[in-house]
Amino acid sequence: MRVLIALAVLVFGLLHVLNEQLAAFQAPKVDVVPPIDVPIRQPPMSDTITVPVTIAPPVAAGNYSMAQKHQLFLSLGATVPEAILLDAICTAENGAGSPTAINHNRNGLPDDVGLCQINAMHVPALAPSYDSLKDPVINASVALRMLRSGGPKQWCTYPGGCGGGPGVPNFASLLAQAQMIAG
Repeated sequence: MRVLIALAVLVFGLLHVLNEQLAAFQAPKVDVVPPIDVPIRQPPMSDTITVPVTIAPPVAAGNYSMAQKHQLFLSLGATVPEAILLDAICTAENGAGSPTAINHNRNGLPDDVGLCQINAMHVPALAPSYDSLKDPVINASVALRMLRSGGPKQWCTYPGGCGGGPGVPNFASLLAQAQMIAG
């Protein structure tokens, strides 16, 4: 029992320190650049034989583990504390790590979409389209921009998020797992 209490105190202490670091963080200005269309030229006609090309059916990218999400956030320019926090939040939001997960909100709000369960109300301000939120890179990029601009309380799974809600009961455990992954 003492070990559990000590572990809980340690986790909440780490959560408090991380929260203080995020509160003091000054986010850089991020410009949203719309995607560009690149014209594709046809190769010149020749005497070669053309082979019909078949299009493979779309294949799901698969679910993301916490370690894969952590690496994704780092590759997008997140600091280690940001990657740890986003890894815990996105795992709380979408435990399976499915990049195409959709949560139909019951409170009349638009759907939460993708790896980090970004609310569709952020289209087109932060993402080009609803379907683009199913792309894990775009979804993680939007999550990082949201974290930097408004903090973690934009996610209801975070303690104190969504207007002071309790968050998910296992958030401290998810945060500890994300910290272990970060090393």
